[in-house]
Amino acid sequence: MPTYVIPDPDGQKRLPNEQVIPVNSTHEQDPKYQFTSLTDHFSPRDQYTKPLMTVATHDNNLLNEHIQRLVKLIEARGKYVYLVKRILDGDKCDCYNTMTRTLMRHECIKCYGTRIKGGYQLYKSTLRDDGKIIIANPSTDDGIMWQDYGRDVQEKNVYWTLPFIPLAQTTSSTVFSYDFFVEYNENGTELGRFYIQNVKPSRSVDNKITHQFFTANRADPPTFNSDGTLSTSGDLIYRIDLTKLEVFTGNVQYNPDTLTEV
Repeated sequence: MPTYVIPDPDGQKRLPNEQVIPVNSTHEQDPKYQFTSLTDHFSPRDQYTKPLMTVATHDNNLLNEHIQRLVKLIEARGKYVYLVKRILDGDKCDCYNTMTRTLMRHECIKCYGTRIKGGYQLYKSTLRDDGKIIIANPSTDDGIMWQDYGRDVQEKNVYWTLPFIPLAQTTSSTVFSYDFFVEYNENGTELGRFYIQNVKPSRSVDNKITHQFFTANRADPPTFNSDGTLSTSGDLIYRIDLTKLEVFTGNVQYNPDTLTEV
């Protein structure tokens, strides 16, 4: 059966039922074919800089006002903890086989399971003399389960903190290690060490981070017998002496008026 081809004004040959738009068509200029969205009419990106908002916040940007209120809120109900960061780059520990990418010694006190010599660094904020960071969390109870190896403390709550604290969930397919923070009792004794997981920044206008959410799971602490002898050693991070870790600072200079970090 023969195929009939209709010559087109632009010189190309097409099948009879093939529809084309002429080259000189004004289709793109026709308003009814132009796509519009809510942002073309309401401009939500300008919600923090509208004149009414500027008057209400005394000429301050409403986004900055929002972060200032978060700062006051977390200072009122937050707590100060030490942040310990996993080392991501450096010399490989001798417990790690680079060929098979496996750990040959799981209780290594040279890298604490991170496969990098040293394992962790202690982060110190310049906002406080002791270098602690501030976080806030809901008041909930620990879930305690007894396993064959001893007591397993399970706690996984949602925390939040300010935008300029360097949080990250650092895991890999071969090594499961996390940044963690150390919480203290009122008398200065250590309460526990908590793995940081599921870090999610809350972003606003111009992709600016206003605060950060994360979950924290309490590491299994060591336990002792009635005579004071060690019963279970707990998670490996409890063997880390914070006073002997290499220290690095974030050099944060927080200005509550302009909300700038240097």
